[in-house]
Amino acid sequence: VLSSHPSLPTDVCTVVSDPTCQVSKSVVCDPIIVTDECLLTIRRAFEEPGTYCINITLGDETSQALASALISVNGGEST
Repeated sequence: VLSSHPSLPTDVCTVVSDPTCQVSKSVVCDPIIVTDECLLTIRRAFEEPGTYCINITLGDETSQALASALISVNGGEST
């Protein structure tokens, strides 16, 4: 969950890379629906378990913010 202030971003992009953050596996960009709460939840699905480098950018015509994280996705059993 990311909080934005003072201007609201218009787009969010998620870049999923290998654990070294060197090889991109996917890029997904979506427009942001502006709300009064200025709260954004980003959900992304992963096809397989593993460790991933995630870069999330929020931006508009004049500015951009970047957040990065290294995450581990555990496999679940299907029922």
